[in-house]
Amino acid sequence: MLLKCKLVIGTDTGLSHLTALLGRPLVCFRKEDGSPNLLENLALPILKAKQIPHCFIKDGWHNPDKISARAIEVLRSIDNE
Repeated sequence: MLLKCKLVIGTDTGLSHLTALLGRPLVCFRKEDGSPNLLENLALPILKAKQIPHCFIKDGWHNPDKISARAIEVLRSIDNE
């Protein structure tokens, strides 16, 4: 299913990491709780290296409007390719 997704929106969970490994566009966020930020340290560098559209929203957990706005931006950039 992930391979058929145009965009995945996720948190710092296995779904987001699998999305990155599969090279699918990703908008992600996480709850800041003091745990290691595995998205920025592991998943996002994979997407950056592959030049796959992605973004990390630092305060997305408490700002869902930012998540949806960035998702729309990423989708538009994909459609313009």
